[in-house]
Amino acid sequence: FALADKKQAETFRYRLCYTKTDLARFLSHLELSTCFARAMRRASLPLKYTQGFHPHPRIVFFAALPVGMESLQEYCDVELTKTCAPETLLNTLNRHMPEGVKIISCRQISLKNNPLLDTIRKYRLTFPTHTDAAFPSADELESLLENYNTGDTCIVASVKKGSTFTTDIKPLIASIALVEPDTVDISLNPATGKVPKITDIAAHIFHLDDKARLALRILKLQ
Repeated sequence: FALADKKQAETFRYRLCYTKTDLARFLSHLELSTCFARAMRRASLPLKYTQGFHPHPRIVFFAALPVGMESLQEYCDVELTKTCAPETLLNTLNRHMPEGVKIISCRQISLKNNPLLDTIRKYRLTFPTHTDAAFPSADELESLLENYNTGDTCIVASVKKGSTFTTDIKPLIASIALVEPDTVDISLNPATGKVPKITDIAAHIFHLDDKARLALRILKLQ
């Protein structure tokens, strides 16, 4: 790692894109944060720390992925006190990441505000065949999708911070399609305000009980 020029700020920010798949899907957001901090310390990275009595590495995650959900594209920012080639940072970190978590891209960004653009979010839902949970058959999935597509509205109830709210998900869903006999792809438009969880949307459209909701495999594609 090259020493920073004294005339430059002593902070360098990098944006990491990573996957969270397989057994790593069972890591909570706090456990994932701990994994990143531990991997960076093991890699001997020149981490920037917060001020105060309990300093911790300046690692900012953009979203808390629900426990049990997999993703091919999550983001976080990390701040260092020395410059590092992004490719070197990526390769160094991947040697210390747990199975199922992999850095797939890294780039240096400005210290100014660099929010992620809210774009279409795409999910892949897989209905397990070898489980005692009650899932619809392929024919039933087609019928339920047809019912959704022919309806004028689709009102979903969700709970957030102890309060129940209802949403018409028709404007929210950009596309929904059966891509395999046991697999459905759902794309959600960018939205402001309260948005139902993808599990609430899936449970409503496909008539899933609590047991099936927990057994449903969800992969966030983008």
